[in-house]
Amino acid sequence: MSPAPPRRPWRLLLLVALLALATPLWLPAIGLALVVSDPLAPADAIAPLAGGTDRARYAIALQRSGIAPWLVASDIRLLGPLGRLGSEQTRTIAAAAGLLPWHIYETDRIVRSTYQELLAIRALAERQGWRSLIIVTSPEHTRRTRIMANEAFRASGISVRVRPVEGHGYDPARWWRDERERTLTLTEYPKLLAFLLGYRGE
Repeated sequence: MSPAPPRRPWRLLLLVALLALATPLWLPAIGLALVVSDPLAPADAIAPLAGGTDRARYAIALQRSGIAPWLVASDIRLLGPLGRLGSEQTRTIAAAAGLLPWHIYETDRIVRSTYQELLAIRALAERQGWRSLIIVTSPEHTRRTRIMANEAFRASGISVRVRPVEGHGYDPARWWRDERERTLTLTEYPKLLAFLLGYRGE
């Protein structure tokens, strides 16, 4: 009976070492793939997508810097016990920041999804004759927003730039180290896939 071949624990150690080295390469890529940022340029209006006070605050800061004369407030029903509209939240934040009410335009319908929100923003832009927009949203939401905006504004002649909120706190290169950022990242991919497969939030 021939002796059993000697064990080679170095193979297991090598595999573990390779996985440890590879992990920093693919984990950041998962987060970084979600974030896009178009260059800032003067526009006719800035539209913060509903869903976060930081989006409205950053959009208002951009508007007050002079990059665009108008701010868009979207009517989407927010989560929470009060069920406020996104436009109410945006107007409240704008008033606290000293933005005058006549610098704010409101969409004309209550919507239930980001895609419908973008269509409502397009309808408002067309009524006002705007030719360029800056869409502001959370960093991890920018890739999906750009894909949706490309479809929602197709053939409109309106230029759309997507900007992530600065100072948001989301770190795409280290998203797995924080529970909230893990949730944001891992729930964004199913939403992106659903849109690519045809779901439009109706």
